[in-house]
Amino acid sequence: KEILKIGLKDIYLKEELKNITLYLSNLANSISAVLFDLCYKEILNKYSLEKTIRKYVLFSLGKLGGNELNYSSDIDLVAFYDKNSLINKKIYYNQILSETILLFIDSASRKTGAGFLYRVDFRLRPDGRNAPLCGSYNDYIRYYESRGEDWERQMLIKANFLCGSKNLYNKFWQSISRFVFP
Repeated sequence: KEILKIGLKDIYLKEELKNITLYLSNLANSISAVLFDLCYKEILNKYSLEKTIRKYVLFSLGKLGGNELNYSSDIDLVAFYDKNSLINKKIYYNQILSETILLFIDSASRKTGAGFLYRVDFRLRPDGRNAPLCGSYNDYIRYYESRGEDWERQMLIKANFLCGSKNLYNKFWQSISRFVFP
């Protein structure tokens, strides 16, 4: 329904392109944040955990990060956590978050009779497809400070908080802003 409303504003009301891409981005941000939270809760439940003291961040890049999403854009996302530790002597936190990401990707991109929500891309994380789906805050800061490339500086200009711990994201952004804007 929301895509139809946006499409009608686009076609019939001739809404400005910048507004259409903002509406599409806001919708994707809302859906993705709620879906990721549901996936996270499902993985916690899988391991009989109600909550954990560990924190995570999911942030967007590219067209979604810049609020420029179009009708056929994929969504570029990166996830990290504050610290890896064993949770209730059962599972490490990075495993919980990795399973959440896999469930999120499957849920968002699974084709149904109504289509799919979004194509999801996590390849813009440090070390890309050669790295785990998520890393720690310290790992990512170390990566950008020591091996980050120019194209990654440019990419991070559009970094935008999606869900998780806003405080951890702000701490991350303050740390990498020296890398992004040397």
